Amino acid sequence: MKMRILVLSTGRRVSLIRHLRRAAKNLDVSLFLVGTEIELDTPSLFFCDAFEIVPRTFSDEHHLAILCLIQKYEITHILPGNDLDLLYLSQRADEIPARLLCSHPAQYRPWLQKSLGSAAFEKLGLKVPKVFDDLKDVSDYPLILKEDFGFGSVNQYLLNSNQDLIANLPRMKHPFLQKFMAGPEYTVDVFCDDAKKPVALVSRLRKKVRSGVSDVGVVVQNTKLIDLIKNVAPDFNLAGPWNVQCIEFENEFYFLEVNPRFSGGIPLTIASGADFATYLLQWALGLGMNYEPQIRDGLKMLKLDAEVFFLDDLEAGIGYSLV
Repeated sequence: MKMRILVLSTGRRVSLIRHLRRAAKNLDVSLFLVGTEIELDTPSLFFCDAFEIVPRTFSDEHHLAILCLIQKYEITHILPGNDLDLLYLSQRADEIPARLLCSHPAQYRPWLQKSLGSAAFEKLGLKVPKVFDDLKDVSDYPLILKEDFGFGSVNQYLLNSNQDLIANLPRMKHPFLQKFMAGPEYTVDVFCDDAKKPVALVSRLRKKVRSGVSDVGVVVQNTKLIDLIKNVAPDFNLAGPWNVQCIEFENEFYFLEVNPRFSGGIPLTIASGADFATYLLQWALGLGMNYEPQIRDGLKMLKLDAEVFFLDDLEAGIGYSLV
């Protein structure tokens, strides 16, 4: 069995790349990974079999570059790295001759917009922080101001007064205003099969977050939270890897967003016993998966910095060598 995966926006996902390699070895899959980024100085690129620097997402040249890479490397699958990749794929999926390692864009597209996502949560019977559609109704500070199509923690503002709202509102293209709720923040990593049945669900506390990604986390298999998601998982209409984020406030869970891709904290979920890297390859190849694995509750993750050293003259076409 062979897989040639184009990994978009590799970012800091060295751990995921390593997990994919280990999973492929265990499954006897011949795996070739091609990473893409917009800047050369991205360490994760050097852990791929090949990499390419591409134009910025949504630039005129970006889509053509992706199509050329698919042909050049005989790509069979594409793995999105962030929400911009998901938005791009939702617009161009019909033109891409490779399987997406995520849900179908028609299924995940509503979750990329916070206003639509909040309405979808409520339709599923899940609580959300109050949303202010009309600025005339704004009250009860503090509030959180975000872009409706925002990603990560970029362009988010905590508002404590009308003055804060007036000062920050002009910075928004499509403002999304919601009641700010303080409390423990959870991510639930979910992997579903094509029938939308959960293979595994792992809930973890986000103890320390950097740029929207969990750097310190701990697995807390909160039965109430797990059951809330499990009971309505098929109604999310998502397959493959996805995750949902929520806040616990006064013993109730308030849901914030769904990310229809691997989460930044996925190494902790994999280490806890839910091997999402293996699930991904099995799902893509039509192999059987291990449903409801045993999870190591209480497992804690502390991310650390590491360095990659290399000599290069890539612009001259000579290449690079790790030191």
